[in-house]
Amino acid sequence: MGAGTGKLTSELMARGPRVIAVEPVAQMAGALSARLPDLQVLVATAESTGLAQALPAAQSPHWFALGAAVQKIRRLLRPGGWLVLLWNRRDRSHPTWQAVAELVEPLRAEDPTPEGDRWRSAHAVGREFGAVVHRRFAHTVTAICGGLEDSVLSISNVACQPPEVRRRMRTEPDRIWSRRAPLPGGDRLPYPTDAYLGRAGA
Repeated sequence: MGAGTGKLTSELMARGPRVIAVEPVAQMAGALSARLPDLQVLVATAESTGLAQALPAAQSPHWFALGAAVQKIRRLLRPGGWLVLLWNRRDRSHPTWQAVAELVEPLRAEDPTPEGDRWRSAHAVGREFGAVVHRRFAHTVTAICGGLEDSVLSISNVACQPPEVRRRMRTEPDRIWSRRAPLPGGDRLPYPTDAYLGRAGA
């Protein structure tokens, strides 16, 4: 659900299950089809699809109207099916991620975020799925000179900006990096994963 450009989708495909990607934004769906031509991509919302054994969503559920969406999602899942909600978090205790946050925050306006009050994952999901399991997994990424650009440009609030804003944002990560003066081999940035799991009929 909310497949975007396919970061999670490509990982799921590599592990063997049949994957159907659902993405309501046609431009995103087109980019996903170009990247993964063997993938079945539906330009749709999740509630318009059929039954599923598992419905994963990564980096996107805070965009859902979750209170209403979870009720529809529950009806889509077969008994015993799983809803899996995932986020990677830029740990702002690291100065590089804090600088990225300060760069991106002015573009957010009223857009929802995983950390905001408009998103209460465990509470909203729990009404339909009972007990919700939350796990946080430690993870790091190695950033190298120029490597922050892709990370910044993939943020939804940046990707949807006018071309002139995106062009400006291409240069800002290099300035952040130059202030850090990391080692030649790169800098290890904390990037933990939060996972919320709910099981239909549980």
